[in-house]
Amino acid sequence: MAETAEDLDSLARVLTACFGKGGDFTVIVEELSGVTSGDGVVQSEAQRKKRKRSGDVPDSARDTEATVQRTEFKVWSSLLAQWSPVFEKMMSSDKYDESQKSQVVITDFSAGAVEIFLRFLYSGSVGGSITALVEVAAIADKYQVEALHPLCLRLVRKALIPEVACEVLAVADRFHVAEMRAVALDLVLTKPKEALQKRPRLRPQLLEEILGSGLLCTKTDELKKTVQSWGGKDGNSLASIINIPANNEHTDDVLNRLNELWCASDRNSNAAFVGNWVSMIVGPGQHKYPADELECIAANGERFTLRKGWMQWVLPHASVHLQGFAFSHTIRATISFRIHVKSDEDGATWHLAYESLEKEIEHGTFLPCKRPQGLVQYFKLEVLEGELPETFFNIQGILQTSVCQPCREQVQSSQVLLAVSCAGGVFSAQMLMTKDLTSLSGVLAACFGTSGGNFTVIVEERSADTLESSNEIEESVKRTEFKVWSFLLTRWSPVFEKMIGSDNYAESQKSQVVIQDFSASAIEIFLRFLYSGSVGGSIAALVEVAAIAEKYQVEALSPLCLRLVRKALTPEVACEVFALADCFHVAQMRAEALDLVFANPEAALKERPALRADLLEEILGSGLLCTSADSLKEILRGWGTYDTERLESMIKVGTESEQTSDALYALWERYRKAGRKGVFVGSWVAVIREQGEAFSSEDVEGIASNSLRLTLRKGWLQWYLLHSSVHLQGFSFILGWDISAATSFRIWCSEVGVTWHLAYESKKEEIIGGTFLACKRPPGLVKHLKLEVLEGGLADFYFNIHGILQTSV
Repeated sequence: MAETAEDLDSLARVLTACFGKGGDFTVIVEELSGVTSGDGVVQSEAQRKKRKRSGDVPDSARDTEATVQRTEFKVWSSLLAQWSPVFEKMMSSDKYDESQKSQVVITDFSAGAVEIFLRFLYSGSVGGSITALVEVAAIADKYQVEALHPLCLRLVRKALIPEVACEVLAVADRFHVAEMRAVALDLVLTKPKEALQKRPRLRPQLLEEILGSGLLCTKTDELKKTVQSWGGKDGNSLASIINIPANNEHTDDVLNRLNELWCASDRNSNAAFVGNWVSMIVGPGQHKYPADELECIAANGERFTLRKGWMQWVLPHASVHLQGFAFSHTIRATISFRIHVKSDEDGATWHLAYESLEKEIEHGTFLPCKRPQGLVQYFKLEVLEGELPETFFNIQGILQTSVCQPCREQVQSSQVLLAVSCAGGVFSAQMLMTKDLTSLSGVLAACFGTSGGNFTVIVEERSADTLESSNEIEESVKRTEFKVWSFLLTRWSPVFEKMIGSDNYAESQKSQVVIQDFSASAIEIFLRFLYSGSVGGSIAALVEVAAIAEKYQVEALSPLCLRLVRKALTPEVACEVFALADCFHVAQMRAEALDLVFANPEAALKERPALRADLLEEILGSGLLCTSADSLKEILRGWGTYDTERLESMIKVGTESEQTSDALYALWERYRKAGRKGVFVGSWVAVIREQGEAFSSEDVEGIASNSLRLTLRKGWLQWYLLHSSVHLQGFSFILGWDISAATSFRIWCSEVGVTWHLAYESKKEEIIGGTFLACKRPPGLVKHLKLEVLEGGLADFYFNIHGILQTSV
């Protein structure tokens, strides 16, 4: 019996020697070699047939003949079954071919990676190149070998440096290792100078994802110089992909963020904040607030007390994609309240977004809402029993502002207002301003396709018979031509402006552009918008048009399409939109559609969605679906398909990692829910202070759990998470008042408490309470955090640490 480490080492050596020396089960790996499509990707016969049916196939003249290389591994079935629940199911039932034939055929991984995987099952150890380990992690994930997957990822993280981050990103993307894909992409975004020093070998979509992310930690001009230094004919077109962030922004405090925007827009020349940016309606029986206090409440800059009754906030020129709420004060279970909202389109019907359930709500707790149908402009907080004590009211979600400086009497002639309408089930959007503009739009719309032009847009679509014969290539490519005016294209699109404005480009020399990555029907909708300023079509067409708009940087069109898609987006079509957005790399809509699937799985997954296997696995294995595992399994069984058990095996139980906006308090909650066994200070969190004023034991516990307001003068205070780590994203201060520009402070972090990383430094600017302060990312996970005041002082605050909290115990 293996009772000691030494015995286990001996056992591992014996089993390692047994690998390849016979067994009662055969693992067969089939690898295709020599078969490449025009883009150089090795494809199976099934993939070739699928692409042929869809019409998305390369030139047969560029394809090579298929050869299948088979590699066989003899293994012991009992060993596979003990490690892997998936293999255990395969072998324990005669229903499966694998059990009947005593073999499994693997076609989606390389023999080299499968061998490393199998050797681990024998030896308990794993090693290989960084790319091989990513692939092995994917195999471990597929076959649910729980010990192997994190081991591979740990080794990859240790070897991961910016110079190989793109290579790891490509492999992780190919094998759908989502966690490592995110880690590698994060390193590219953080260290672009090193990661993108040479042109990475990435699919165009991945390269476009990086360049167009708007997240690269470098200046736009420097990034363009880097891209152009790669050389190649597409340097300028790649540089044109570099994206500028959109006007939508996620915020934990909508009201306070609107106040920041008002302050930043030169408040002296604008209308008042209350009544123009936020309107307040105080219900009967409430305190009569003077104007200055009401303005602070409207901006969520001052605590307020709400008696039995209600208070209402209206956002005249902004809307919110609502996610939830938070209060800065603990609310007792005896207090009963509701939060109602109304959309910007339905001013009559209130939607119940949240209702208290006679449970105590700790301060800062995120309260997820019952999602309304659309964007929200009206919020009503209603107390039914008791009284809400002095508190801030945080509205969390995606803030969308329609006008940067609202309610000015004079609107600049260059501004364009967007109006969205729905008629006959087909969505359309128009850019309206004056009758003259409307007339011009009608004239230009009538010109499209009838009066010619000096530039030709050619769309090449490949039909399903492309691979049948190399002699039929020309016949199998459907060409659609649109004659357009070049000046119209250049006025809308900086990309076309560069193409047409320089003789260095073939497009300028030939007065034409050839488009092969979008359909002719979507390109026509896109071009008609350039003529008319209006867009309409099916939800599928609009997602594709949004992708075209992003590629050619037509800034007005992309958000317009996405707004229309959002209006049509319901749980029942969320999977379809998710698939389309993934196909065309419309990242924002992909995320929103996926979010809707997560939030409403009963409706979104009522019938089996037509998704690629990896997308379905992404959903089922996300650990984010808002339903129980048993309920999800019932949904899958309701599909009535043969692979129910395989699909059930994809369901991933949530890990011990959690996203939090208050890591210290999250740890306190875990301690409290665990029955407060032992002591919190010194076992969960340690507090280390600079020599000076002593804290009582109660104060130390409050500081360690972020449940006590703290005042810090010149000096420092340190937190040490004994059994947890944080993937750090940033910080926020919940304050009695704002941090003045005269206060200077730094926030340091460390993994082991020896070498400190400067995560944030104040820049002599006022910081509004609750503002998210993005940090300079440390190289790894963090266990030590130190808040250091250099000048002035921080008074009456909570210190919120934002990030992914991971616990080892």
